[in-house]
Amino acid sequence: AKSFKHCLIISEYHTLIRVVDNEDCSPSYSWGTCMPLSRAYIQKNGVLDEKKDYLKNVIGRPDSQKRTMYLFN
Repeated sequence: AKSFKHCLIISEYHTLIRVVDNEDCSPSYSWGTCMPLSRAYIQKNGVLDEKKDYLKNVIGRPDSQKRTMYLFN
C-alpha cells in the first residue's frame, strides 16, 4: 500500500478507514506487520463516530470479519 497515494479499508458494514500516514506506524504482532496511522469512521447505533488511531486499534485482531482494501493513485 505504501506505493499508492490513497488507501481505504472497509471492515464489514460498519467501519470505513483511511490510512493517514504509512511512515508513522505501530508494530502489530497479531497481524505480523507495522500498522499505519489511520482515520476511521465507525457506525454505532446509526451514527458515525470518528477515530484517529493506528490501524491495529481500529480493526482489531485477525478474525472471520471481512475486510476489503482499496488502493488508488
